[in-house]
Amino acid sequence: MASQNRSYVEHVAWQGFTALRQGCNWLVLPDGLCVEILPVTGNSVAAALAIDPRA
Repeated sequence: MASQNRSYVEHVAWQGFTALRQGCNWLVLPDGLCVEILPVTGNSVAAALAIDPRA
């Protein structure tokens, strides 16, 4: 998650990441992994951290 998506995307672009057609917050890393950068809103960080990945 990023509080300022646009500045984050501009920062990683020079490192070889490219945006997908889904939007500038979807990136392809140099090794081919696709990730989505989510905006921070309200308590979204706390909610994401509360998820138990082993549940």
